Formats: sequence, C-alpha cells, structure tokens
Amino acid sequence: MLVSALIAGWQQAEAELESAEAVELGPKGALPFLKSLPDVTVLLAPSLRNPDLRDQAFAWRQRAEAGLALRLEQDKAAPLVFALWAAQAQWKDIGPKGFKWKEALKSIT
Repeated sequence: MLVSALIAGWQQAEAELESAEAVELGPKGALPFLKSLPDVTVLLAPSLRNPDLRDQAFAWRQRAEAGLALRLEQDKAAPLVFALWAAQAQWKDIGPKGFKWKEALKSIT
C-alpha cells in the first residue's frame, strides 16, 4: 500500500514537473521554474528503500536539473541550484528563510 501511494506521488510530481517545463526558457524563467516545482520531500526518504522508486526519484531529479539548465543557460550551475532548492524544501518550515532566491541565483550564476 505504501509503495502504491509513493508511485502515485511520483506520478503526480512528474505531471507537476511537466507543467513547470512550460515556464519560459532563459534566465528569467529560472525562478518561476523553481517556484513551480512540487515539494517531493515526503516522497524522497521512503523511496530510497525501494530500487524502482529510487530510480524514479533519480529520473525526476535529472529532469528537473535539465529544466533548470535550460533556464540558467549554465549546465554546471543547475545541480547546485537544484541542491539549494531541495535543501530549502526540506527545511522551509524550521527557522528563518535564510536567503532570497533572486540573490542566490545571481551569486551562483
């Protein structure tokens, strides 16, 4: 039952990622793209225990990073920005925000 729920969750995340991919390309689209990504935090930890779900999570991450690379116009910056987004998603409800996305993107790219 848990695996079925996780599969459904990843399918929903894929659909939301597909919607995010409609955001304009180029640097102006990077922040709207990040903001339209779904929070997959609750899916990630339990998916690590199942090889198929782990592969699905990895494929989702690769696709999200590729979408970021198209918007940032810098392949090397995309994994770093994705990692920052993922960390913020995990910690967003604990303590102060810590940074502004526009400033972070300027300093990374």
